[in-house]
Amino acid sequence: HANHAFPAKFPPQIPRVFIENLTNPGEIVLDPMMGSGTTLLEANLLKRKTVGFDIDPLAALIVFSKLAIYDPAEIEWYGKQIVDTVNYKLAANNAREISELLNQRFDPDSRKFVDYWFEPNTQLELIGLITEIEKIDDQTIKSFLTVVFSAIIITKSGGVSLARDLAHTRPHKDLSKKPKSALTEFLKRLKTNLKPLYEKHYSENSLVGSGNAQQLPLQNESVDLIVTSPPYAN
Repeated sequence: HANHAFPAKFPPQIPRVFIENLTNPGEIVLDPMMGSGTTLLEANLLKRKTVGFDIDPLAALIVFSKLAIYDPAEIEWYGKQIVDTVNYKLAANNAREISELLNQRFDPDSRKFVDYWFEPNTQLELIGLITEIEKIDDQTIKSFLTVVFSAIIITKSGGVSLARDLAHTRPHKDLSKKPKSALTEFLKRLKTNLKPLYEKHYSENSLVGSGNAQQLPLQNESVDLIVTSPPYAN
């Protein structure tokens, strides 16, 4: 459950008790507002089929990365190769090639936003990382590493940015922060997110997507149980 920060996470014990007592293995559990996917992961671990949607594309990415089937050793290899590549480019090219990627990727207003929240060296490391991640052809590996990348930015402490309370959606700039290397933090987070994959194997009976809870692409009476934690009214 800890692969990425997310505001107001659903305590996993709550959906688990409903799923265990109200469904049988093989039945279908739906969360129409899945957030970080707590219900789906608990249902998956209990051998239920899972269906989940969220209008937030980051939520869909986080949950997909939790439930997809991976070879953890392969992901670890990709992650380390990416960091080695970025380190080499930063050293060999005096950061010129990577600096140009920043100019190509962001319009002037977006660049101001990036400059406000991230120190120059951090920007180079981050643009180097995401550029290499996006070159990966395997969508499941690319998604997993994209979540790792996002998780070093969106944290309670603001991660590698100059922000505080970013995970709680109340960010403010803190000039006293000394952000750590994005490359170092990426490898640390990669190890954290890989640990459960080395320890457990999940089923493949999951359907995850971006969608509005009011207009789900599902037939009536097509699931056995709905367990959800609606977002706060504000």
